[in-house]
Amino acid sequence: MSEKRKQGISFKKLLSNPTFQRACIGVAVLIISYVVVLNGAEPKKYQLNEGDKSEYTIYAPGEVEDTITTRKLQEEAAKQVTPKYSRDESITQEALDSIPTLIANVLRLNSQGASDNKSSIEEKEANLGLSKNQVDYLLDIEEYELMKFQEKLKEIVKKVMDQGITEESLERNIVFAEEEIEKTELPNVLKGIGKVVCYNVIKPNMIEDKALTERARQEAWNRSIAKYERGQIIISKGETVTDAQIEVLKKLNLIKVKGKVDFLFYLSIFGLMALLGIIFAAYLYYFNKEILESRSDLILIGVIFILTLLMARGFSEISVYLIPFSFAPILISLLLDVRLAVFTNIILAVLITVITKGNINFAYLSIIGGTFAAFAVSKADQRRKLVLAGLALSLVNGLVILCIGVIGKELSDKILIGSVIGIVNGLFSIVLAIGTLPFWESTFNVITPLKLLELSNPNQPLIKRLLLEAPGTYHHSLLVGNLAEVATEAIGGNELLARVAAFYHDIGKLKRPYFFKENQYLDNPHERMTPSLSALVITSHTRDGVELAEQYGIPMPIKDIIMQHHGTTLVAYFFHKAKKSERLENQTKQESFRYEGPRPTTREAAVVLLADSIEAAVRSMPDKTEGRIEGLVRKIIKDKLEDGQLDHCDLTLKDLDLIASAFMKVLSGCFHNREEYPELSPGDLDKEEVEFIDPLDLITMEEYKNDR
Repeated sequence: MSEKRKQGISFKKLLSNPTFQRACIGVAVLIISYVVVLNGAEPKKYQLNEGDKSEYTIYAPGEVEDTITTRKLQEEAAKQVTPKYSRDESITQEALDSIPTLIANVLRLNSQGASDNKSSIEEKEANLGLSKNQVDYLLDIEEYELMKFQEKLKEIVKKVMDQGITEESLERNIVFAEEEIEKTELPNVLKGIGKVVCYNVIKPNMIEDKALTERARQEAWNRSIAKYERGQIIISKGETVTDAQIEVLKKLNLIKVKGKVDFLFYLSIFGLMALLGIIFAAYLYYFNKEILESRSDLILIGVIFILTLLMARGFSEISVYLIPFSFAPILISLLLDVRLAVFTNIILAVLITVITKGNINFAYLSIIGGTFAAFAVSKADQRRKLVLAGLALSLVNGLVILCIGVIGKELSDKILIGSVIGIVNGLFSIVLAIGTLPFWESTFNVITPLKLLELSNPNQPLIKRLLLEAPGTYHHSLLVGNLAEVATEAIGGNELLARVAAFYHDIGKLKRPYFFKENQYLDNPHERMTPSLSALVITSHTRDGVELAEQYGIPMPIKDIIMQHHGTTLVAYFFHKAKKSERLENQTKQESFRYEGPRPTTREAAVVLLADSIEAAVRSMPDKTEGRIEGLVRKIIKDKLEDGQLDHCDLTLKDLDLIASAFMKVLSGCFHNREEYPELSPGDLDKEEVEFIDPLDLITMEEYKNDR
């Protein structure tokens, strides 16, 4: 075989691989969804230059800093910060210590005599700034007066310097000290000396703390930030565009730049969606594996997913509250599974929030409203219940928007308008879901409670044909439906599907109704046929039923049960009849007398198989006592189990016991013992009693007529 042919065969094998097909579906949904989300998330770009008159009013899609304006504000704030100082107490103490030193020198000079120390006094005058007269005055006064003068000066100097003195405030503080001296009761000469001393001893004791000053400037710098909040106008229509606004728009990637592509933005969106896709696949693998293995279900989810994103993209241009986010959870809950609907809603809520450019209010609404919608419709088996669920969803939407608005301190009129839109959204979502439900059911062969109820209507063409053309099969199917419904409910299956499938399980008998015992009156055509031909006619009714179901548009789950309701059971009567025939004794094989199957693959199909066999067997019993019926029921279930007919469905022994008990509840009601009424004749009754007697209570209708 050539290499090229081998590659062709290998490629065909890959295409037919179910895992590869499912992966292709997932990738296709991811790519299409990515294009839709990216189209909505990518900001609109403008052709603007500094100095242009803006033709648009541009709002900030999110919080963004105006760096140019911020820099100007920061520089201005830093300039306005005054230097920070720390007090040096040693300078204060030095000033206070210099006062008694001066007094001590004066006293020393006074004790030595003025004439002998003339040069020293002149030196002190030069150093202390005192005049000769002031020094002479100090030499002449008493010591206690000098001490009093010293204490007063120290008090004033300390008071001034305790306030803190900087280079800038030195002159002002010296003036303040002089004013304090003037307020004292000292002699004028001492006041003058005190002013001179204060001028000389008072020094700046506040030293600039450069580290503290720099920290204060940095804090002022950090506080001075100019930014736009989400929804705030950056540029108004007709406004002249500034360099600062251009810088903000560039930062938001709202300015068209030829040849520039924001690859990081594109990659971030794709990365987010890829992660969500992996999480979604993992959820299906762990909790809905049967859906993951169904190509039809995956395509259904993908189409609903993409359609919801497309609607979100369109409606987001008008109002985010108009987006029919509940459409997907409603449909998935009705068509597939309520838990999957809730999880899908969360995934969609994240992606649509990205489309709406991070509108957190929508995120709250979609998660709460969509989850409520999934639960509200999960048990709806009538359109009236769906409508009620839609009304409840509308109220929930309105309430959520109201609460979000109040929490966010929004304007009352905005809250009111949003709540009204939310109510309309709920109604629109349910109407859209109900309106498109038949399309999803027929296109993807998915069955819903509404469809099942529709199929159970006695006016359905196939059921009506059963009643008219095969009345025995019709009544048999009704009883099988009752048995299957009660038993399936007992084991937690889809009881409505089991009942409706039981109504249709024998529609293949319409092709040859009189070949089946329940439709025969006097003639039995099998008496004139060979056992193998009879078995072929009997076993063909499953395939005939599937052909009729396809012709009448019956959904796939019911067609599967029609095909599986006998499994590969042996047609025992004709098999044993064939074995008794000498001519066929050595040629008879069981395979020729078995149904073609397949065996039941679902709980519902298995229950219908058991109910079908048990109803026929019990009906043919001559002695229908409760004990005998129960024994037969459990024997048939045991035989089917041992024959391997239940190997492909997930029924446990406990389930089989529950099924048997459920069958007994129905059969005991159908075949219960009746009270034996005594034979009566009109002669045994009064005239008044005869007026009200049921003719069926009489021995014969003729006697009733004669008496009347």
